[in-house]
Amino acid sequence: MKETDTDEVKEIEIINLLLDDANPRFLNSVDSQREALLKIVKGQQDKLYNLAENFVESGTLLHENLVVTPKKDEDGKYIVKEGNRRLAALKILLTPQIIETEDTRLFQKFNRLHNISLDKPISKMSCLVTSDEKKIAAIVSLRHNGENEGKGVVEWNTVQKIRNKINNHENDFDTRTLNFLISIPVDEETLEGLNFTNLTRLMQDKYVQEMIGIHDDKIQITLDTSNKINEAALKQILYDFSGEEALPVKLIYNKSDRKNYIDNVLSKIRDSQSQGINQEGKDNSRESQKETSKEASRTSKTDSSYSSKSTSSSKERTNPVSTDRKTVIPTKCKFQIKHVRLNSIYSELRKLHVESYPNACSVLLRVFVELSVDTYCKEKKIPGYNDWTKLKEKIRLVCEDFKANKYMTERELKPVNKAFSDDTASTSVGYWHAYIHNSDMNPKPIDIKTDWDNIERFIKILHEKLLEP
Repeated sequence: MKETDTDEVKEIEIINLLLDDANPRFLNSVDSQREALLKIVKGQQDKLYNLAENFVESGTLLHENLVVTPKKDEDGKYIVKEGNRRLAALKILLTPQIIETEDTRLFQKFNRLHNISLDKPISKMSCLVTSDEKKIAAIVSLRHNGENEGKGVVEWNTVQKIRNKINNHENDFDTRTLNFLISIPVDEETLEGLNFTNLTRLMQDKYVQEMIGIHDDKIQITLDTSNKINEAALKQILYDFSGEEALPVKLIYNKSDRKNYIDNVLSKIRDSQSQGINQEGKDNSRESQKETSKEASRTSKTDSSYSSKSTSSSKERTNPVSTDRKTVIPTKCKFQIKHVRLNSIYSELRKLHVESYPNACSVLLRVFVELSVDTYCKEKKIPGYNDWTKLKEKIRLVCEDFKANKYMTERELKPVNKAFSDDTASTSVGYWHAYIHNSDMNPKPIDIKTDWDNIERFIKILHEKLLEP
C-alpha cells in the first residue's frame, strides 16, 4: 500500500510498531524508543500492568485498533499515533527485561505475566493505517478530550455503571441495592439523582438494616413492609441522599454517625405519627390528620413510587446540613499544617465567604488539595509520582498509600476514590479543572462546601502524617 492510498486495517507485528516521540504524554521531547517507553512506565506504573493483564485474559479484540502511520524513512515500520499506552504494555509483556533495571517491582510482575502468556503470545495488533493527519488528529481528540459536548466518549454515571454490572449478571451489594430500588419502584429521575456511594454506605450498615427492616441474603435485598415506619424511613433516606443538597458523607462516615443518623430519622417519624403531623409539612387540622392516617395505612402497592419528589421540597433533611455555613472550611475544623503557604491557603478558606467569592474559593480549594497531595507524594516518596502526574492519579496514589499503611480502610477511602473518579460528581477532577479552564463554568457555593465535606477527613489525615518525622 502506498502512503497516499486509502486507509487500511491490518494486523502488524508489535516489533514493527514504534512509540510516538511526539506523544502528548511527554512534556519534553524524547531521544529514543527506550526513553519513550520508560516515560510511559514511570507515569502509568500498575495501570500498564493491569492493561497487559487484560490483554492476556481477554485478548486484544476487545480494544480499539491502534491508529498508525507509516514511518517515512523505515519501510515496514509504523508510528503509533493513538494507542501508545497499549503498545508499551504489549512490548513489555513480550520482553519484560527491557524494564528490569529501571523498575524491579514492575519487572517481576510483568515477568510472571509473560510466563503465563507463553502458551498464547500476543505478537500482533490490529491497526488502522492512515497517512491522513487530519483524520489522525480527529481520532486522537475524540479519544482524549473528554466528552467534548457529546462528540467524544460520554462516561456512564454511577447508576449506569451498576446497571451494566447487572446486565453482565454480576452480584454485589451495589447491584442488589439498585435491583431493590427498581423493584419498589423508585422512579428513574430519583435514581439518577441519588448519591449512590453514600446511600450504599448507609444501607450496608447492619444496625441500619435491622432498624428499618432491610434484609440482604446475598441474592436480593428486601424490605419488611409490615411496619409502615420502614417505608417512611426509606423515603426519608432517599430524600436525604438525592439532589444537589444531598447530605455529605461526613454525616454517615463512621458506624456511630450512621447510628445517630438512622435513630434521628426514626425518632422524627415516630414523633410525627404520634403528634398527627402531616409529613408534607401541611397544617395540623383534623382533615390533615385524617389524610396522614390514610397515607400511613396505604400498602406499598398503593403508594407505588418512592420518589424524591414525593417528599416535599419544604421538608427538612434529617440532620442539619453541614453546608449551612459561610466559609468553605468550617471554622470549627482545625488541624495543624507545617507548610507555610498551605497553612495560609487553609486559613483563607476558613475566612473567605463562599457566597461572596465562589470563583476565588473554588480555585483556591483546588489549589489547596493539589498542593497538599503534591507535598505528601514528594515528602513520602510515593512510587509512581512525578512532576507530570495528573491530579486524579495523584489522589489515587495517596489513597493506595493510606490503605497500605492502614491510615484509612478501603471502605473509608471509597468515597474519596469515587468522588474523584466519577466525573458526574461535583467533587471530581473534571469539575475542578472546569473551574479554572472553562469560562462558562459557574461554581455553586453549596457544591464547593460539599466538596470540602467529602474530603475533609482525608485531607486532615494527610497533614497529620506530614507532621510526623
